Amino acid sequence: MDINEYGSLIGSLLPEFRESGAAPEQYFQWAIHKQNSIYELPINLRPTLDGLNETPLKRIQGFMKTLEKEMQEGHEIIAMLKLRDIAYLDDSPCTKWGLPGYHTFFVEQGIEDQKRRHALADVAFEALMNTDGGVEELGRQILVMIADWLGDQNVYLRSEALKFGIPHEAVLNVIMGSNFTKLDENGNPIKDENGKFLKGPNYMAPERHIYATLFGLDDLVDEHSASVEAVEFNSGVLELTARDPMLDMFSEPVSEDDEIYDALDEDEV
Repeated sequence: MDINEYGSLIGSLLPEFRESGAAPEQYFQWAIHKQNSIYELPINLRPTLDGLNETPLKRIQGFMKTLEKEMQEGHEIIAMLKLRDIAYLDDSPCTKWGLPGYHTFFVEQGIEDQKRRHALADVAFEALMNTDGGVEELGRQILVMIADWLGDQNVYLRSEALKFGIPHEAVLNVIMGSNFTKLDENGNPIKDENGKFLKGPNYMAPERHIYATLFGLDDLVDEHSASVEAVEFNSGVLELTARDPMLDMFSEPVSEDDEIYDALDEDEV
């Protein structure tokens, strides 16, 4: 598929996306939902350990295997970065290796898959030997790899959250709020004498707020819960953090007449 065919494919999705009533900034969530539908992956809009088409244990074990593959790709990026460091040297041997030398380098870096070694070697050789960019071009190629790697993980994480009915973005908001409570009274990070970052005296772990985000405050309040004042504070925080683009897409559609859609003309995709 070339770039024109790719553009046509994306453009063909636009009418369906508009028909969904989702806001333009919700395209990622809409696309995840559509992807799960196409591949017959579970879709749950409320937190659940059921409706997964398998036991939750097997589901998480399968997801762990996916993450392990992503970590292997991370090792490939590390190998490319090591090659970049070598290429920066004035007496870099890279100019004398030839393509077989690049293959040998990636063998030495423990890249076991032969097809992946060949692909990495081709990219590195092309960048360093057949372009004017040299090391700079190699750096661009590595940045593309990193962007794709991080993006893939976001897709896997969001798809997995949808399977379990977890409002992923809302949970991220809660976790980030918890991270900010680690700071001191002036909003600065706290370090010990060894430079290690510490949690401040006002630190609040995210689990209680995550619980409330998933199941509501009523389930949070019991004899073991925090004080009434803390629960009221939780309620205020949740008003700011509990909205989730995936759920909003189904509950609060926007009009196709919204002016922001004017920028999404099919010819511009």
